[in-house]
Amino acid sequence: MPRLGLGLGLTIGNFLGVSLAQTLANSFQQRVLADGGTYEADACLVAYLNTLINVDLYDSASLLVTPNGVKSGKIYSVKPTDASGDFTFTRASVATRVNSVGVVEVVPTGVPSIDYSFGACPMIISGVQRTNLFLNSAVFVTQNVTTAAVVYTVSFYGTGTITFSGTFVGSLVGTGANNRVSLTFTATAGTLTSTLTGSATNAQLEAGSFASSCIITTGATATRVGSMITQTRTIATNTMFINAALQAGSLSDGAVYGILDIRTASNNRISIYRSNNTIQLDIINTANLFSGSIFTMPSPTQGQIYKFAIKITPTTISVFINGVARYTNNSISIPTLTAATFTLGAFSFGGQWGSGILPTGEYPTALSDANCTTLTT
Repeated sequence: MPRLGLGLGLTIGNFLGVSLAQTLANSFQQRVLADGGTYEADACLVAYLNTLINVDLYDSASLLVTPNGVKSGKIYSVKPTDASGDFTFTRASVATRVNSVGVVEVVPTGVPSIDYSFGACPMIISGVQRTNLFLNSAVFVTQNVTTAAVVYTVSFYGTGTITFSGTFVGSLVGTGANNRVSLTFTATAGTLTSTLTGSATNAQLEAGSFASSCIITTGATATRVGSMITQTRTIATNTMFINAALQAGSLSDGAVYGILDIRTASNNRISIYRSNNTIQLDIINTANLFSGSIFTMPSPTQGQIYKFAIKITPTTISVFINGVARYTNNSISIPTLTAATFTLGAFSFGGQWGSGILPTGEYPTALSDANCTTLTT
């Protein structure tokens, strides 16, 4: 049976017919709104809290951050229930998101994007810097773009067809007004002609191996800068977890996309990231303790959710991915991680994930293997 230990008020709430999870969500909502923030997806938060409560993993969490409460510069933590657990968010440009009814809308500079591209429940977009080379993206028309000999991804919503000639020959066919389609290709240097038949909205051409969130243009190209989600924490004997949605497009571009990075000023760090179709783990102090692949993603698909948990003690580490222990070392000297920068969906210096992340959290103990399996299943 779950430990409650959450106070008389919550017990009374249950007695009055309000679930414990709903009471917790209501309290969180009040904190967010009182601080001038935005609160969304209440049913999703209640369902998630219920899941943790039912497996006895809510009470013991020292940190719990979900994609439900944001404001400029901040993502609110459900636990702790004060500002001490909130993450700092930075993005020095506007962005977009897909809202809860499937409409692409602008998100102001510095405000995290609560995005519903990945299902009925949202995630926060860890945005990578990209430039949309198409002009007048809202209602696309045939146009020419100068390309380099690099990888590009084109995407749009609608039922039309864009036919490419010049530096790349091919086509992309739309499947519906509310469906985003994308195509990744390698261009040559020169002029790419993109000829539209039918209709296409939120059209985007960007250098990169997957379609990032929409960048709206009018009469000139536009750039969305990368975002950073950080907090300062001390990691010693802990279990951390995070969920991340896979990007669309190529899984063989050779780039590095950060998932979780814990790093001190002296560059002691534990990092989990994607390189091509593998998940990589680095454990670094003055020596390179471990650096290598710990998991190859089988038949990965766009938007597929990967769930990670890392449990550490001063001499052990285990990494769980989607319910299975993928790496374990019981005789290692974990680097000192005092006052470390805890970065979600990136490295502390960049390498943004470029897709959805959260929930994330931390436990002040090394959980059992069974609990790590539960968190990542």
